[in-house]
Amino acid sequence: PGKGLVGRVWGLKEAIWMANVQEDEQFYRGTIAAQAGLKAAFGVPILSGDTVVGVMSFFNRKRRRPDADLLKMMTTLGSQVGLFIKRQQVESALQSVAQGVSAATGDEFFQSLVKYLADALDMEYALVSKRLEHDPDLASTVVVFSQGRIIDNFAYELINTPCQSHSGKDLIYYAANVTMQFPHDRLLVEMDVESYLAAPLFDSDDNPLGWLVVMGRKPITDEQLAKTLLQIFATRAAAELERQQSEAALRQNEQLLRLSLSAAQMGAWDWNIVTGEEKWSNELE
Repeated sequence: PGKGLVGRVWGLKEAIWMANVQEDEQFYRGTIAAQAGLKAAFGVPILSGDTVVGVMSFFNRKRRRPDADLLKMMTTLGSQVGLFIKRQQVESALQSVAQGVSAATGDEFFQSLVKYLADALDMEYALVSKRLEHDPDLASTVVVFSQGRIIDNFAYELINTPCQSHSGKDLIYYAANVTMQFPHDRLLVEMDVESYLAAPLFDSDDNPLGWLVVMGRKPITDEQLAKTLLQIFATRAAAELERQQSEAALRQNEQLLRLSLSAAQMGAWDWNIVTGEEKWSNELE
């Protein structure tokens, strides 16, 4: 980037016109252009937001002065092509993550989710964490993906973290320099985190559950893709986390019921009025 027609367009993020590439010192393939009889040339960036994803180059065998109307038209076309490319990239990333987690539930779902999210966004870390009811200043990870592998879960303090400083349902987004803004977040410093994106998770009654977080050692270059993926899969992660917590509460209640019946030397009896089948607990057999 920065050299030649394509490099200059890429670096400047704007259209460039060369009246005669054979005479322009900024064009590094003048000899080849002369052999092909090429003279006038111009290039326009293919933009996705503020990011250049490609360059369109055009050549003419005649010397031509800059045509402002033509450049304007082609620049608009470049933006449209950029939107199309971006849509394809988002759809491809969505499909990749969705296929990876579609049939999974429970721990398998969470492990697949963080792995495919980290891969799709080219980020080193991804995790799902939940709030701890007994201490609002603590959170515990449900799954952690770190530099290519799943690692053991851990508890951590929310104080001085990006999540602790944020309230509401909006995404927590730091494209770069997050460690500089949260220098007392020990995990960010130890992992050498540069970029940070988190989606708060809520249950069906809008009670806070935890966070879906992705972190990287370099700046986020595609804000739209990162935010789109996290917003979509945060909903799925919240639903799975709520389901796990509901199942855990049900198992705990069943255990309490069994202990209560045992202590009272009582049991349970179930009768299916359709089939006439009777079931007795062990205490009544």
